[in-house]
Amino acid sequence: MKKESLEQICFNCSYFLSASIEEATEDGICLKDEAFEPFTKQLLKHANYSACQALIDRKKFSGEQEACDHFEKTQMI
Repeated sequence: MKKESLEQICFNCSYFLSASIEEATEDGICLKDEAFEPFTKQLLKHANYSACQALIDRKKFSGEQEACDHFEKTQMI
């Protein structure tokens, strides 16, 4: 059985996080962005976007764009 290769777009990167927890969106942020470093635990462990919502709104981008050099494919479960 041949495995399909994931397209190298931000949406398929393990550093990509949806810009909204409340609704489905193609927009997201990159957790490799140092601006989000102080908020990583709140975002990932507690799904708390409120502490940095203004930053998320300012830095969000489409997950459909071509991934950068930091691309790390998402592990599918």
